[in-house]
Amino acid sequence: MSKRWLWIFLCGLASCGWGVLSHGAGLGVYENGSPDQGRAAAGRAAAAEDASTAWGNPAGMVLLREPEYVSGANAMFFDVKFDPDGRTDVDGGAGGNAGGFLPALGSFFVRPVNDRLAIGTSMTGLMGAGLGYDEDWAGRYYSQEFSLMAVGFSPSVALRVTDWLSVGATATIGYARVSAETMLNNGGDVVGETLTDTIDNLQGMLDGLPGWGIGWLPGGGPGGGKGGIFDRAGAVREKLTDLAEKLEGVEDVASSDDNYDDGLVEISDDAWGAGASFGVLVQPGRNVRVGVVYRSPIEFTFKDTLRVTGRGAVMEALAGALDIERTDVELTLRVPQEVMASTVWQVCPAFALMGNIGWQNWEDVGDMKINVDAVQDVEMSSEIPMRDTWHFAVGTRFRPCRRLAASLGWAYDTSALELEARGPALPVDRHIRYSAGIEYDWKEDVTLGLNYTLLDMGRNSLDVHSNSLTGHVSGAYDKAYSHIVGVNLRWRF
Repeated sequence: MSKRWLWIFLCGLASCGWGVLSHGAGLGVYENGSPDQGRAAAGRAAAAEDASTAWGNPAGMVLLREPEYVSGANAMFFDVKFDPDGRTDVDGGAGGNAGGFLPALGSFFVRPVNDRLAIGTSMTGLMGAGLGYDEDWAGRYYSQEFSLMAVGFSPSVALRVTDWLSVGATATIGYARVSAETMLNNGGDVVGETLTDTIDNLQGMLDGLPGWGIGWLPGGGPGGGKGGIFDRAGAVREKLTDLAEKLEGVEDVASSDDNYDDGLVEISDDAWGAGASFGVLVQPGRNVRVGVVYRSPIEFTFKDTLRVTGRGAVMEALAGALDIERTDVELTLRVPQEVMASTVWQVCPAFALMGNIGWQNWEDVGDMKINVDAVQDVEMSSEIPMRDTWHFAVGTRFRPCRRLAASLGWAYDTSALELEARGPALPVDRHIRYSAGIEYDWKEDVTLGLNYTLLDMGRNSLDVHSNSLTGHVSGAYDKAYSHIVGVNLRWRF
């Protein structure tokens, strides 16, 4: 019975942690400041047309004839609105616009050493998300605010093996920060009724137990020594009696007014990780390039103690009854391993077609452990029910005049989460990108770029019910879009 109550208490305290884990993934970042955002990143692993290839496919760096620097910035405006249905049993609203503004930066540098060797660096976003709901929304016991940011610094090297084959490698040092807030349901009538039922069940168990231990029964020592099975039953009786008395004390404060006000649970931490990527670029013909890049997973481990404010009288008394002093959270999150294959066909000097096929291993992104500092430490863990995703993109780049280039692109990424695995911390469904961009040669060695992407995140249905404290939240994100405006600069020197 103590484990049952500990579980109820932890569900109230740690619901934000579960929300973070369940939906802190499925957000591969293609908008990293590179000029190819104007075609939805189509051809990224094969284009090798500017310094952003240091990240897109390091093998392409040997195709650049002079040192080059690319810098880009994105402004992402998210429009995410939830529409609850009749199955939602928690008082509260729809949450308003849970989206907002999220910036993103990227920079890339490539320097040819000679005809066969080139080096480079890149600073890019690896993963990112940010949502915040109104304080009185129906899903506040699952997630109130959530943000995730992961960036990587990556030195690269490339070698031209033959005239038609080059290879490259990148080492990445990653930094990530995660933070989350969730409202705590202090219980009200829910906890009072459950406490009464639990105490009655405990008393029934006590009435069914035999008397104190008798040594001559099986397991006892010679001459009636301790250790018999009823002696062990006596120890169980003592623990259950003590727990029942403590819970009766908790029941005495169940009617307190502050049990009807929400508390707040917060976690935040940063972490470092490392990974690598390897690329191959093949030119089977003068006007065709094919590139393949593999990226290893990058693992971040966050550790924090749940900070709880506004805890009601019942939760305060329950924590004391169970000797819970603190709740330590350990969250392991991985940027998934990835394979992307791209092709570029230069149809004529003024027109090119490009495409991608990619795979990301979201099925194995992380796990979460909750350690409780109590009389007996309790550890819980969970595997995230996610699935691998597939990426498809097509795009074109054309030059209507000598100094101006334009791009168009479309990309589709399958969903990383099944319906039953989704929660309100982040709507994760299939992603569709519609992109357009222009580049203008301002000077002989300077090119300016502007691009726009409409990201359609799908009609993400939601149906979650963890326990009586968090309630049942059901509905759909009828509106889930992001408008992404990017600018970039290419400087050749």
